[in-house]
Amino acid sequence: ELLQGIVIMERGIIKIENGEIIIPDTPVWMTVGEMSDLFMVSAYGIRKALRQIFRSGIMDEHDAVRPFPYAEGCYAEAYNMEAVAAVAFRINAAACRRFRELMLRRFMEKSLDFYICIPAADCNHRTGYDAAQVWQERHKLS
Repeated sequence: ELLQGIVIMERGIIKIENGEIIIPDTPVWMTVGEMSDLFMVSAYGIRKALRQIFRSGIMDEHDAVRPFPYAEGCYAEAYNMEAVAAVAFRINAAACRRFRELMLRRFMEKSLDFYICIPAADCNHRTGYDAAQVWQERHKLS
């Protein structure tokens, strides 16, 4: 849909309700304020984490951020699902930990085949050390 030549994107917002993560069917694009509410962290903390993520080169800011109009003549920046997940892994807060647990549990439930790529240097073929198996055992979700 166009509003004065600007494309209005359809966007979804992640919520946690009754201990379950609700990820909408529409593409996830969330503002700093929405992430702040989700993770129960100050907007300053969210912006700081985003700056650190982009400066580290983990993801390209140009791909992760889109402006969207929320009122006539007013725009806000929205961040994609990858940026939201990166923030959850960057901040050590209770709501972020809960989000990570729920997200990983949901991923594991939906993923029939789960593979971890580990450099050959991490495997000791003489002793039969299986780094992937050890990782999975240490990170079992309850």
